[in-house]
Amino acid sequence: MSFVAYLREERHKIIVDIAVTASGFLLALLANSAVDDWKEKQACDSVIRAIRAEAVSNEVVFRESFERYYQHGKGTVLRSFQLSSATVGFSNPVFLDHASSEQVSALAKYIRDLTLANAYREKVEKLRFPKPDPEAADFDKAITDVWKSNLDDCRGSIKTITELIR
Repeated sequence: MSFVAYLREERHKIIVDIAVTASGFLLALLANSAVDDWKEKQACDSVIRAIRAEAVSNEVVFRESFERYYQHGKGTVLRSFQLSSATVGFSNPVFLDHASSEQVSALAKYIRDLTLANAYREKVEKLRFPKPDPEAADFDKAITDVWKSNLDDCRGSIKTITELIR
């Protein structure tokens, strides 16, 4: 039997075999895609939980350190904000793909506000310790005045992150 004769006799079986193989291949691709999407969603949820936990911790730092000691003007803010989860999340393409634009914008503002508060804290601490520099008093006052506005922004950013990122 020649190859052409074989194809004529078995063409229905060959067509069915090709269709079954193609269907199986497409089904495997769909299943693989669904698993990949699920894994990405799980990774994104993990990043969101870490960011939220860090924001809750920063809320405590704000209340018990920044808010408490900034107002006295003589001491120093004891603890700084932690932003490692937020910055890792913000640089994670999977998180950025799955997060809403509102979440990304809020996270960018949160990182900016808290980073600036940490920078003000560090600068004021250098100006005041080990002893206040009388020549830098005007600079200290200028930083402290701007810092107050920044701390109001921090309060709002922390609240937004704890409510928006869930």
